[in-house]
Amino acid sequence: MNCSFKSIILLGLLFIGCHTAKKQVPPDHTTIPKHLDSCNLECLFNKINANQDLHQFTAKGTIKYAFADEHQDARITLYGIKDSLCLISLKKLGIEAFRIMLLPSRIIVLDRLNQEFSILNYTELQNQHQLEIQFDWLQKLLSSACFFIKDLSYFLTDSTSKFTINGISKDYKLACNLSNPDKLCEEFRLENEKHTIYIQAKDYLKIENRSIPSKFQIEFQSIDHPVLTLDLVWDEISLVPIQQIKFNIPDYYKKR
Repeated sequence: MNCSFKSIILLGLLFIGCHTAKKQVPPDHTTIPKHLDSCNLECLFNKINANQDLHQFTAKGTIKYAFADEHQDARITLYGIKDSLCLISLKKLGIEAFRIMLLPSRIIVLDRLNQEFSILNYTELQNQHQLEIQFDWLQKLLSSACFFIKDLSYFLTDSTSKFTINGISKDYKLACNLSNPDKLCEEFRLENEKHTIYIQAKDYLKIENRSIPSKFQIEFQSIDHPVLTLDLVWDEISLVPIQQIKFNIPDYYKKR
């Protein structure tokens, strides 16, 4: 596992999860179709928000990525505390290669292989990659395979087999297909002028009256780079309160 693996994984995660939480988007009732068989836009937002309301989240599994001619896989462990932090550990052959701490104010990356660390500033990352970065998106993605952005105008269409929530603003287009009657996200797409993220949720686990995706694929497309594909499978998922988060920078690590 090399530095490019860390960079690619981090870039994919950045698009789906860093910075401070924002309030729920108020539904635009003027765009709701007048006749819906079983649910309306406000109903769907309420169901999705209830499913995403996870105060603590622990998951262990595997992650595979493909980028250009490079392919890698690793074990991944994630600890999440709502509005506070996400800790990601990547291991190869049983050895931790990278540990990434996502905080509301910054990102800290430990490179175990080279005994180095990096502290990343959100503003600099946003300017560098031209991406709006939000902290709560990652938790919402992992809890229901979708998230919704403030300031988009949303409207709803429905059919016998699914609902589709569409959102649009000057900068973004969003589409989320939800199954009927389960109201679970099957496909999610978010795009701007330069980047597109496409997510397929392929399996769910029922935990404490919540349905959490246990297997999904993420495609990150950019006009400047080849397509990045991430396959994520959770073997274990727990909502039990986290007793301890271990993260420290060894004194002998060099800053990059």
